[in-house]
Amino acid sequence: MLNLVLLTVLAPAQAAPVWVRVEGDGYLRFIRDGRVLYAREAPLVVSDGELKHADGPGFLPRLSLSSGDFTVATDGTVRVQGQVAGRILLARLQESDTQVQGGFFTSSIRPSMSPPATDGMGRILTGDPLSVQSSTVSAGAAGAVPQWSLKSDALVAGDRITLGDLVDGAGDFADIDLGAAPPFGVKRTFDRAFLLARLRTAAPGAQVQWSGAERVNVVRAGQEVDPTLLVNAARLAARNARGHEHFELDGTLDPLTIAPGTAEIRSERVNANGAKVSVTLGIFVEGVRVAGITVPLRDSSPAVTMRTGQTVTVIVIRGALRVETTGTVRRVDSTTGMVVVKTDSGAELSGRATSSDTVEVTS
Repeated sequence: MLNLVLLTVLAPAQAAPVWVRVEGDGYLRFIRDGRVLYAREAPLVVSDGELKHADGPGFLPRLSLSSGDFTVATDGTVRVQGQVAGRILLARLQESDTQVQGGFFTSSIRPSMSPPATDGMGRILTGDPLSVQSSTVSAGAAGAVPQWSLKSDALVAGDRITLGDLVDGAGDFADIDLGAAPPFGVKRTFDRAFLLARLRTAAPGAQVQWSGAERVNVVRAGQEVDPTLLVNAARLAARNARGHEHFELDGTLDPLTIAPGTAEIRSERVNANGAKVSVTLGIFVEGVRVAGITVPLRDSSPAVTMRTGQTVTVIVIRGALRVETTGTVRRVDSTTGMVVVKTDSGAELSGRATSSDTVEVTS
């Protein structure tokens, strides 16, 4: 009798992911479909001989590993069976530029790179995954674990950001410094992992549990300058420079956010190129220049169709006095719209054409 022996081929067991996270500044880098992605923590595995995120994206810089049995040191050194296989580099991102996409961070600005624990970068920790839903810092503090609620939006009044600005219930940790406040009108974003790293650095023995938002958007408290005020100031400066009031905004202006206090708008420069006029305004708060903006205007004066030698009506306005006479056109400046006329009395006056046969002189 023929005995059939059934052989079962067992695939080698996949090694468990190695969870790594950044304690302090810096982000891990990955790549998927040509797009660079960033993370504060990640499960790492070896797949097809390369270090990758457990969800598929490849690790950057590319590291070829011969085995899934690897370790990662706090300085980012990767070892396989005790042999050095490479080193992790961390990216320093501009928090205001980061976006969240599919569980990763993205950035449109190329970051600077440094190894962990150098140039102010954080160190690498390994172990159980860091739950951002309820992160707990191990410590021996007595009593109930404080509950921290992360705000979704925070308004900062001073020049520095503190933990208490972003977190409700920060208690004794409210004064932990998180860096400079963003410029007026600029948003900066913090995530829980970043705040947790700062807490660990400032108070290694602290213990806390999270609730509230996943990340907080921070803006600096200030005052908004109405675009209408900027346009009116620019038109006044253009009128003083060109001698008439026919100017319109050429485009759009966004609201401008500046420091709180008594504000003043000053004209600094008027440039003209044909019908296009640009006015540079300085914004001062309590006498200190805090911002500058260029307002684009368009000269909308009626087209000058007069010709030299043409007889026209001349209207002279002096305050409430209005005198009407006739004169002859001597010169026409089609760029500025100014017309020089000689009246019947022999006076030579400069004014602006208000119709095809009328010149208005204001004095």
